[in-house]
Amino acid sequence: MKKRSLFLALALFRPAAASPPDTLAPLRVLERFDSLLDAGAEKEARALCTGTALRMFSFLLEAQRKLAPFLDSAKSRDTVIEEKQKSKWCALKTVSDAVFRRPLMGLDRVHSVQAMHLYRKPEGWRLAEFEELNDEKTPLILRSGLPLEIVDTASSLFPVSHKAPEQRGLDRLRLKVSMRNGDSLNLPEGPGQKVIRTGKGWVEVETFRGLGERDEENTKIFLASSPYLDLGDSLLLSKVAELRQGTKSETEIVRRIYGFVSSTFKFQLGAALFGTSRETMRRLEGDCSEAAVLTAALLRAAGIPSRVVLGFATLGRGVFIGHAWTEARVNDRWMGVDAALREFPAGAERLMLLRLDGSEDMRVAASNLMLKAMANLDIEIETAWSREKLMPLTEHPGNAAEAQAFFEEILRGIGE
Repeated sequence: MKKRSLFLALALFRPAAASPPDTLAPLRVLERFDSLLDAGAEKEARALCTGTALRMFSFLLEAQRKLAPFLDSAKSRDTVIEEKQKSKWCALKTVSDAVFRRPLMGLDRVHSVQAMHLYRKPEGWRLAEFEELNDEKTPLILRSGLPLEIVDTASSLFPVSHKAPEQRGLDRLRLKVSMRNGDSLNLPEGPGQKVIRTGKGWVEVETFRGLGERDEENTKIFLASSPYLDLGDSLLLSKVAELRQGTKSETEIVRRIYGFVSSTFKFQLGAALFGTSRETMRRLEGDCSEAAVLTAALLRAAGIPSRVVLGFATLGRGVFIGHAWTEARVNDRWMGVDAALREFPAGAERLMLLRLDGSEDMRVAASNLMLKAMANLDIEIETAWSREKLMPLTEHPGNAAEAQAFFEEILRGIGE
C-alpha cells in the first residue's frame, strides 16, 4: 500500500558502476552516486543529492539494501539514451533492464525508463529529481528554477497526523492536506471526498462513506479493456459468469465481486509490482494495487463501469500509507469498493489523490504520484464523526515510529 509503494524502489534501483568516475559531469555524478550506495558510503552518497532526491534518500538507501540480493548485476543493464542540458539543469533518459536471480514480486525481470534530473550547485552537479517515463519515446522535459528544498529530510515517508480518533470505521473525517515544499494541490472530488476550502499549498477536504451524486457521465472509457485491465482473459470471464448467476442487480453484482476478491485475495504489503488483472487472477495475491486492478477488471467484464483510485488510507492512530482501491458505477452513481481493506462501500479513512481510467500506464502514474508525495505530504485529521456524532481526537506521540514500522514492513514484503 504504494504508498508505499514498492514498485518505486524497484524502478529507481540501478546497478552500481564499477568505480567512481574521475569527472563530475552529470552522467558521472549519477554513476558515482550508484557506486557509493553499493559501497555503503551513505554520507558521501547523500552529499550528491539535493531537492527531492535528498528527501527520498533514506527510502533509496533501504530499497537498495533490500533489492541488492535479488539483482543479477552481470545481466542487468542501464543505458543512458538521451541527455539534455540548459543553464543549471540537466536531464538524463535512462533505460533500465533489471534481471533477478530469483523471482522478485512475481517477476523475473523489469524493463523501465526513467528521467534523472540533476541541478548544478556551486559545488557541482547534484541529483535532484527522479521521474518514471512511459517509454523510450516520452520526451525529456527540462526542469527550471530551483530544486525543491525541504529542511526536515529525516521526517516520516508517510503522512502522520498528530491527533486521531481512537475509534475505527468512522462515517466522516475533515482533513487538512498540505505539501511541505509549498506545491499547490488539486484534489479530485467525487464519491467519498469533497473539497471544503483551499489556501496556498493546502486543501481542506471532507471524506465520507457513501455514494457520489447521480450524474450522466460518459462511461465508455470505464468499460474498456486495457493492458492492466484485460477483459479478454478467459479465466476472468469465467469467474464473472459464475458471480453473475441468478441476479441482474448491479449492486448485487458489485457486492459479489467485492466478496470474491476480499475473501480469496492474499494481501501482503509490498508483495507485488502493480500487476495486471491477468497475472493477479492467477496468483490471487499481491498488495492493494493488485486487489484494486483485479476488482476493476472483474467489474468491467460484468458490465459495471470502474476505475482505480490512488491515494492514502489510515489504519489507525493517524498513520497514513499509500493505498489503491476501486470505484464502481452503480445505477448512475459512483461508489468506492476496497477489497484490500475489506470495506464495502469504502470508508471515510482515506484521501483520494488520483483516479486512473486504465488507458494510462498505471505503474508509471502511481510511481510519479508517490515520488511527489513521499516525505512531502502532510495530512492532519481536524474533525471526526461517527453517525454525525463528534468523536474526540487523541494525541499519538509514537505514531511517527509506527509509520516507520509500516515502511519497514513494506520492504520486508518485497520478494516474499
